[in-house]
Amino acid sequence: MKLKRGLLIIVGVLVIVSLVFGGCAAPAPVEKPPVEKPPVEEAPPEITPMKLRMGSVFGPPELSLASYGVKLWMDMITERTDGAITFDESYGCALGKPVEYLELVKTGALDVAITYEWYSPKILPIGNFMYAIPFGPPDAEIVVKAKRQMREEFPQFAEDMAKMNAKYIYVSTALPYTFLSKTEIKTCEDFRGQKCMLIGRYFVK
Repeated sequence: MKLKRGLLIIVGVLVIVSLVFGGCAAPAPVEKPPVEKPPVEEAPPEITPMKLRMGSVFGPPELSLASYGVKLWMDMITERTDGAITFDESYGCALGKPVEYLELVKTGALDVAITYEWYSPKILPIGNFMYAIPFGPPDAEIVVKAKRQMREEFPQFAEDMAKMNAKYIYVSTALPYTFLSKTEIKTCEDFRGQKCMLIGRYFVK
């Protein structure tokens, strides 16, 4: 009986001691989540210095908005390439007739041509589609967005240019024509019986 009581006391002491030491034991190490390293930015590819030949059928930037726009574009390219890409510029049909400028790109005589589709209707039959739509929006931003959308949705634009070894770089718009009238004109029917005088290079008849 005494032996059994002694064993119980020893077991009780051992349990208490194990609880005490167990409570004082160091906590299990907490695993920290792995630290994500920021992605390493790849250095931009080195640009081989080059001088591109640009020809415009329009006058110099001081006289033509079309040439002025492409001048801004060329300056931007040169700036963003830290001077690696520059341009050899010519204006005013200095290299040929307007109808020849797409051919100059096709043969490699020009790298960039600033021209217009109406000069090459056989090569770009739908390029001048906007002149078949009367009463277009006067907002230049809307016109440019619409022209870009047309070229994205109808592959013939790019296919016709590919035949000339060329691609569209950007599209632009011209200033709108405005009708001045003594009477209010809202529809095509309102033109009936009216005399109209047109000025501008696009309306020669």
